[in-house]
Amino acid sequence: MPARSRRRLRLLLVLLTSAGCSVSGQRAGTSGFLGDYSQLEAGGENRARLLYIDGQADFSNYERVVVDPVVVWGDPGDGGSELRELADYFDTALRRQLALEFRVVEDPGPGTLRIRLAITDVEDSRVGIECEILDSAEGTRLVAAVDEREWGAGSGAPSGRAGAEKAFDRWADILRTRLSAFRDYDASQKRYEADP
Repeated sequence: MPARSRRRLRLLLVLLTSAGCSVSGQRAGTSGFLGDYSQLEAGGENRARLLYIDGQADFSNYERVVVDPVVVWGDPGDGGSELRELADYFDTALRRQLALEFRVVEDPGPGTLRIRLAITDVEDSRVGIECEILDSAEGTRLVAAVDEREWGAGSGAPSGRAGAEKAFDRWADILRTRLSAFRDYDASQKRYEADP
């Protein structure tokens, strides 16, 4: 394995163990939103439940991001309007976080990521999402994840909608942090490899 690939693998392991962003042939516990789940593998403890990261992708080239509106995937049933409000909340949180590190734009193109995200399940104290990050110009999948979060019922712990919003805020922060770290790491590797 080339040195760059080994360094990238080490960085990814460190990043992924610090916090979770936690099919064909469709796997159990997936919604169908991502379509193809064959690349995803178990994320392990404190990681997304299922995860794929393109180890050959160079994130240093991405300065802009297109965010598709967050969708509610599947049959929302009686809670459709509340789920739509939660999706809008998540969409706003995601755009706000990403704008701290990237230019959020409307049109695909070179140097632009595209993020697709769906709320796939909301039940009691648990919420599930599926996320895909693509090169917007080529449509190449760079990252895909299936995750869920639970929030406790202990004293002071948020419940209901407040708990879901807290989970969405956390995911938005994780996504921005990860993408920024990937971009900065790849940029530093380019500088390192360019030095004699």
